[in-house]
Amino acid sequence: LRQGTYYLSVPLSLTPLHNGIRFIAYPGESPIISGGRELKISSWKPHTPSRKNQPSHYNIWIADISGQVKEVPGLQMNGKRCTRARYPNLPGGIETSCGYGCMLSGKSVTWKPPNFDKYGNVTYYTDNATSHDRPNGGWFEHYMIGLNGLCSVYDPPVSYWCSENPSGGGAFPFRTPSGVLANQGVLPNSPYKSIKDALFYVWHPG
Repeated sequence: LRQGTYYLSVPLSLTPLHNGIRFIAYPGESPIISGGRELKISSWKPHTPSRKNQPSHYNIWIADISGQVKEVPGLQMNGKRCTRARYPNLPGGIETSCGYGCMLSGKSVTWKPPNFDKYGNVTYYTDNATSHDRPNGGWFEHYMIGLNGLCSVYDPPVSYWCSENPSGGGAFPFRTPSGVLANQGVLPNSPYKSIKDALFYVWHPG
């Protein structure tokens, strides 16, 4: 491939029929194959939010991309990842965490419980045969699995982690709450008329 960026309109599909094909760069050049979309932007304009209790300076820029894409899950400019504007903004960029200062405590929100009946009942099996015991201080001493039901999140639908009493608390991905609503006043600077319009990305243990 010669120098340049090649944008794929569909995923590149390689099958056994392509066995032996090599994709290499032309000597001394660095071509790029991208699954993204090149945006046609005529100009960038500075943007100043009309929110209270904000810093006196901003580094927020806007551009008109209407009609080009439906959503922007990621953004790069000149080969560098850009941080899309959101609340709260992270000074270190999208790859860093702002620590506990950006987190909401459990008492500040109302959690909507997970739907444990979504996939039906789980069939549990635990091998309690004494001859099969594996003394290990109470951890992983018995063979146990769960079948079907909530185990349907796995492929095949069977796993130790959805058994009846797994050591380590059970790494149930389906135990994640199905919703969360921040209490009034928790997000005083949010740009939403109602906090019900906010979109949260949540990690909740247990």
